[in-house]
Amino acid sequence: MDGTDIKNFRKINKLSQKDLAAIFNCNQSFISQLENNERPIPNDFISTLLALGSYDVSMFAKDNDSKKVKEATIDQSVAALINMMQQLIDNNQIIAESNKILAQNNSKTVDSLNLISQSNKSLADSTSQTAKSFESISESNLKLTETNQLLVKSNSDLVSKLKAGRMDVQDAECADVG
Repeated sequence: MDGTDIKNFRKINKLSQKDLAAIFNCNQSFISQLENNERPIPNDFISTLLALGSYDVSMFAKDNDSKKVKEATIDQSVAALINMMQQLIDNNQIIAESNKILAQNNSKTVDSLNLISQSNKSLADSTSQTAKSFESISESNLKLTETNQLLVKSNSDLVSKLKAGRMDVQDAECADVG
């Protein structure tokens, strides 16, 4: 790896010397010296760039440096996988908490449905009792109607007999009492 690789990296990733200097916390002139091969490239240069994870570092994968790039890429991939696993763990914890809340809400819903069911049963029982009461009242009304019809017939017979003169007043009085 030499200064040309650093310059290519910077251009491919659309970074100025000043931008690259900010990444390495150095001044722009140090980057210029690296690109012009006036200074040795620090050993941790590639791993620092890989750790950022947002730059194309493929231009460093040649000869002696390819092992470093591969190792750094593996380290970066492992770090990304660990990060993703932590996100999955966090998401699973959120899902578990949500499921717990849903279970509590479902329990409350079941309790409410049980209360509604009990209320419906009570209402059905009341309706049944009311129907029985109406049936009893209907039977009583029917008996009263039959009794009234008998009384009307009996009174009608009495009136007919009185008109026909077949009965004297004393017999009529007895019939009224009976």
